[in-house]
Amino acid sequence: MKTFSKIQTKALVFCMTILMLMLVLMGIHFMPHTASAASNESEIVYIDTEVEDIAFTQHPTCVFFGFKLTVSDYDDFGSWQGDYAHTDTYNKYEQYITSQLTYWKNFSQLNSEGARFDQLYAYWSAGWDTTAQAYPLPPTQFANSVAHRSTLARLEFGFTFYIPAGTTFPSATYVKNGCQGAPIMYRTVEDKAFYYDGSKFQTFSYAVAQTRQVAIEEVNAIDYSVYQELERAEVRALVKKVSEQLNVSFTKFAIQDTLSAFYAELDEIMTIADYQALAEKKTTAKSELLAFFNGLERDLYETADWDKILSMQSEYSALIDALGSVEEVDAAVAGVKFTVGNVLTKVERADFAAYQEAAMQRLEASFVETLYREQERIQGAAWLQEAKTIIEQATTKNEVDSAELTYTARIRELKTQAQWEKEEEQKQQYKPIDSTVKEETSVDETPPQERGCGSSLNQMGITLGIAIAALMIINKKKDGQRDEK
Repeated sequence: MKTFSKIQTKALVFCMTILMLMLVLMGIHFMPHTASAASNESEIVYIDTEVEDIAFTQHPTCVFFGFKLTVSDYDDFGSWQGDYAHTDTYNKYEQYITSQLTYWKNFSQLNSEGARFDQLYAYWSAGWDTTAQAYPLPPTQFANSVAHRSTLARLEFGFTFYIPAGTTFPSATYVKNGCQGAPIMYRTVEDKAFYYDGSKFQTFSYAVAQTRQVAIEEVNAIDYSVYQELERAEVRALVKKVSEQLNVSFTKFAIQDTLSAFYAELDEIMTIADYQALAEKKTTAKSELLAFFNGLERDLYETADWDKILSMQSEYSALIDALGSVEEVDAAVAGVKFTVGNVLTKVERADFAAYQEAAMQRLEASFVETLYREQERIQGAAWLQEAKTIIEQATTKNEVDSAELTYTARIRELKTQAQWEKEEEQKQQYKPIDSTVKEETSVDETPPQERGCGSSLNQMGITLGIAIAALMIINKKKDGQRDEK
């Protein structure tokens, strides 16, 4: 008998185990039931709807917004505001609005300006104000809508509503009946966004709206404490400008472009750490140049050339102090060294006259007068004379090289006799039959000083780069006129 009882017990345990396993597999759990949001939600009646349009009106101090739904009971009562005079009804309505309706509860998160609604202040179909015996809102404009007064002072272009799926709106029937029984709510199904285009609200991509909102929050999250007072004001102005630009950006590309431009401008504004790094860089640069000048040998230079070096040595410290970035300091150090390196030593100066003469001979050889017509011959001869003057006045090989490169390029751009003849032949072949059409002249009307000049000078500037800039700054007292020429 005991054995049979044990078998029964084991069988019962086995059956119970199998049953529990089957229930688990079916998704049924034996757990203690506790009150939760889900159990509360089961007591709420939800009706699917969507926001199809947004009405608005600008009052002197605020903006009213009205939401029109695809499915609602907002037109069932005509123009009705709602009666919350009784304390019991008022308390139920307050709880209904503040604790259960996600729309009013999260309104500051659902628009681009952080505006809020005045809670417990709703109108259906424009509403009839029994106290004022008037419509607070235009009945036609707000027909079949639920409206609220917002804290937004003025509606401007780009103002955006974010209405995610699951946003709820109050039922006029439920409130009209004194908020008795299970709450009734209209609940949206799709994510939607609306923006104000200056005259009305338009729909646009909810994903883009969210991206824009994240971008605005990112821009406004800048840490101002890393800047000094002057730069802090500059950053605030930049953030304000970019936030306004983002508010009127309606594609992800536009948003990204605006963000990229923002960070590019922000990088140009120095932080406290940048100023510290710049100060350290200047100290290091001055030490480096001091060692550089101390390493130069006086006996290698003529007196006039050594005086140039001493002049640069006396001015480099002030030059570096006036610079505003680490990059500029690096450029100045390189420029000073390059400029000093171009000061001729005694040995170099002994050969400098021959160097000048060789450059001038190469320039003259590049201009063969017989290849050109009269106008080009005159221009070429003038350029040769200009080049000769500059080369004779040059004090460094770099100046000689620059003049030779510039004027050689100009001469090469002169149009030869053969080029003119080829162009004239082509024009003759395609000459219009109509004799009234005037034949184009073969005169090049481009001013001589503009032909071929810009590109060569630009190349020269790129080649010399930092060095020439530093040379102009440091030697401005003695060599200013020559540098200007």
